[in-house]
Amino acid sequence: MRVLFLDIDGVTVPMAFLRGLFAAAKEFEHEVNSDLQDPYKIDLLNKLADVPGLHLVISSTWRKHRNMPDAFMSQEVRIPLHPDWRTTCDVPVRKPGQAEVPVRGWQIDEWLRRHPEVEGYAIVDDDSDMLPGQRRHFVQTTLEGGLMPSHVEDLRRVLRRPVRARPDRTVA
Repeated sequence: MRVLFLDIDGVTVPMAFLRGLFAAAKEFEHEVNSDLQDPYKIDLLNKLADVPGLHLVISSTWRKHRNMPDAFMSQEVRIPLHPDWRTTCDVPVRKPGQAEVPVRGWQIDEWLRRHPEVEGYAIVDDDSDMLPGQRRHFVQTTLEGGLMPSHVEDLRRVLRRPVRARPDRTVA
Protein backbone atom coordinates (compact mmCIF):
# COMPACT_ATOMS: atom_id res chain seq x y z
CA MET A 1 0.00 0.00 0.00
CA ARG A 2 1.08 3.57 -0.73
CA VAL A 3 -0.19 6.67 1.03
CA LEU A 4 -0.43 10.32 0.05
CA PHE A 5 -0.57 12.64 3.06
CA LEU A 6 -2.66 15.53 1.80
CA ASP A 7 -2.86 19.07 3.07
CA ILE A 8 -5.88 21.03 1.78
CA ASP A 9 -5.18 24.79 2.02
CA GLY A 10 -2.38 25.56 -0.37
CA VAL A 11 -2.83 22.27 -2.24
CA THR A 12 -6.42 21.72 -3.43
CA VAL A 13 -7.63 25.08 -2.10
CA PRO A 14 -5.09 27.73 -3.14
CA MET A 15 -5.54 31.37 -2.18
CA ALA A 16 -6.16 32.38 -5.80
CA PHE A 17 -9.18 30.05 -5.88
CA LEU A 18 -10.51 31.40 -2.56
CA ARG A 19 -10.23 35.00 -3.72
CA GLY A 20 -12.26 34.12 -6.81
CA LEU A 21 -14.93 32.39 -4.71
CA PHE A 22 -15.30 35.33 -2.36
CA ALA A 23 -15.34 37.87 -5.20
CA ALA A 24 -18.11 35.93 -6.96
CA ALA A 25 -20.07 35.58 -3.72
CA LYS A 26 -19.88 39.32 -3.15
CA GLU A 27 -20.84 40.19 -6.72
CA PHE A 28 -23.79 37.79 -6.85
CA GLU A 29 -24.75 38.21 -3.18
CA HIS A 30 -24.63 34.58 -2.18
CA GLU A 31 -22.84 32.61 0.51
CA VAL A 32 -19.58 30.81 -0.10
CA ASN A 33 -19.58 27.03 0.25
CA SER A 34 -16.50 26.62 2.41
CA ASP A 35 -16.24 22.92 1.51
CA LEU A 36 -15.42 23.61 -2.13
CA GLN A 37 -12.10 22.52 -3.57
CA ASP A 38 -10.60 23.95 -6.75
CA PRO A 39 -11.90 21.53 -9.45
CA TYR A 40 -8.68 21.93 -11.46
CA LYS A 41 -6.60 20.93 -8.43
CA ILE A 42 -8.85 17.90 -7.84
CA ASP A 43 -8.34 16.91 -11.50
CA LEU A 44 -4.59 17.16 -10.98
CA LEU A 45 -4.81 15.10 -7.79
CA ASN A 46 -6.86 12.48 -9.64
CA LYS A 47 -3.99 11.99 -12.09
CA LEU A 48 -2.41 9.93 -9.30
CA ALA A 49 -5.39 7.55 -9.13
CA ASP A 50 -3.50 5.05 -11.30
CA VAL A 51 -0.73 4.59 -8.70
CA PRO A 52 -1.23 0.99 -7.50
CA GLY A 53 -2.56 0.71 -3.95
CA LEU A 54 -2.65 4.47 -3.33
CA HIS A 55 -4.79 5.82 -0.49
CA LEU A 56 -5.22 9.35 0.84
CA VAL A 57 -4.68 10.40 4.43
CA ILE A 58 -5.77 13.94 5.33
CA SER A 59 -2.99 15.69 7.23
CA SER A 60 -4.58 19.13 6.94
CA THR A 61 -6.24 20.91 9.84
CA TRP A 62 -9.40 20.32 7.76
CA ARG A 63 -9.36 16.80 9.25
CA LYS A 64 -10.97 18.34 12.35
CA HIS A 65 -14.04 19.68 10.48
CA ARG A 66 -17.29 17.98 11.35
CA ASN A 67 -18.16 17.28 7.71
CA MET A 68 -14.89 15.61 6.81
CA PRO A 69 -14.22 13.37 5.01
CA ASP A 70 -17.57 13.38 3.18
CA ALA A 71 -17.32 16.99 2.01
CA PHE A 72 -13.88 16.38 0.54
CA MET A 73 -14.70 13.09 -1.15
CA SER A 74 -17.89 14.57 -2.67
CA GLN A 75 -15.62 16.74 -4.86
CA GLU A 76 -15.12 13.82 -7.30
CA VAL A 77 -11.86 12.65 -5.76
CA ARG A 78 -10.99 9.29 -7.36
CA ILE A 79 -8.29 8.19 -4.92
CA PRO A 80 -9.78 6.29 -1.97
CA LEU A 81 -9.29 7.38 1.59
CA HIS A 82 -7.40 5.03 3.86
CA PRO A 83 -9.78 3.56 6.51
CA ASP A 84 -7.70 5.48 9.09
CA TRP A 85 -8.14 8.59 6.94
CA ARG A 86 -6.57 11.33 9.07
CA THR A 87 -3.48 12.04 11.10
CA THR A 88 -3.71 12.72 14.80
CA CYS A 89 -4.55 16.16 16.12
CA ASP A 90 -2.04 15.67 18.94
CA VAL A 91 1.06 17.80 19.20
CA PRO A 92 4.45 16.66 20.46
CA VAL A 93 5.25 17.37 24.10
CA ARG A 94 8.59 19.00 24.73
CA LYS A 95 10.48 20.17 27.76
CA PRO A 96 11.55 23.80 28.28
CA GLY A 97 14.71 24.57 26.35
CA GLN A 98 14.19 21.71 23.93
CA ALA A 99 14.12 22.44 20.20
CA GLU A 100 10.71 22.79 18.60
CA VAL A 101 9.43 19.67 16.85
CA PRO A 102 7.83 20.05 13.39
CA VAL A 103 4.19 19.38 14.26
CA ARG A 104 2.89 18.18 10.87
CA GLY A 105 5.89 15.90 10.41
CA TRP A 106 5.44 14.49 13.91
CA GLN A 107 1.75 13.77 13.22
CA ILE A 108 2.59 11.98 9.97
CA ASP A 109 5.33 9.99 11.71
CA GLU A 110 2.87 8.95 14.42
CA TRP A 111 0.41 7.75 11.74
CA LEU A 112 3.13 5.80 9.89
CA ARG A 113 4.22 4.08 13.11
CA ARG A 114 0.69 2.73 13.47
CA HIS A 115 0.73 1.48 9.86
CA PRO A 116 3.86 -0.58 9.17
CA GLU A 117 2.14 -2.03 6.09
CA VAL A 118 2.86 1.20 4.17
CA GLU A 119 5.37 0.46 1.41
CA GLY A 120 5.71 4.00 0.13
CA TYR A 121 4.37 7.46 0.85
CA ALA A 122 4.46 11.07 -0.21
CA ILE A 123 3.54 14.27 1.56
CA VAL A 124 2.09 17.24 -0.29
CA ASP A 125 1.81 20.45 1.71
CA ASP A 126 2.45 24.17 1.39
CA ASP A 127 4.17 24.25 4.81
CA SER A 128 7.57 22.68 5.40
CA ASP A 129 7.23 21.51 9.01
CA MET A 130 8.38 17.96 8.29
CA LEU A 131 10.91 15.77 10.10
CA PRO A 132 14.35 15.43 8.47
CA GLY A 133 13.72 11.80 7.45
CA GLN A 134 10.54 12.83 5.62
CA ARG A 135 12.17 15.36 3.29
CA ARG A 136 12.74 12.78 0.54
CA HIS A 137 8.99 12.06 0.62
CA PHE A 138 7.91 15.72 0.64
CA VAL A 139 6.61 17.83 -2.25
CA GLN A 140 5.99 21.47 -1.36
CA THR A 141 3.35 23.62 -3.03
CA THR A 142 2.62 27.30 -2.40
CA LEU A 143 -0.36 28.73 -0.56
CA GLU A 144 -1.06 31.00 -3.51
CA GLY A 145 -0.85 28.52 -6.38
CA GLY A 146 -1.53 25.12 -4.84
CA LEU A 147 -1.00 21.84 -6.65
CA MET A 148 0.58 22.16 -10.11
CA PRO A 149 1.28 19.61 -12.88
CA SER A 150 4.98 19.53 -11.93
CA HIS A 151 4.01 18.59 -8.35
CA VAL A 152 1.95 15.66 -9.64
CA GLU A 153 4.98 14.30 -11.51
CA ASP A 154 7.16 14.82 -8.42
CA LEU A 155 4.57 13.00 -6.28
CA ARG A 156 4.42 10.11 -8.74
CA ARG A 157 8.22 9.77 -8.52
CA VAL A 158 8.23 10.02 -4.70
CA LEU A 159 5.45 7.45 -4.33
CA ARG A 160 7.67 4.86 -6.06
CA ARG A 161 10.31 5.22 -3.32
CA PRO A 162 10.28 2.56 -0.61
CA VAL A 163 9.91 3.53 3.01
CA ARG A 164 13.25 3.38 4.78
CA ALA A 165 13.48 1.99 8.27
CA ARG A 166 11.92 4.52 10.60
CA PRO A 167 14.32 5.71 13.28
CA ASP A 168 12.92 6.16 16.74
CA ARG A 169 11.45 9.57 17.31
CA THR A 170 11.88 10.58 20.89
CA VAL A 171 10.64 13.88 22.18
CA ALA A 172 11.91 13.74 25.73
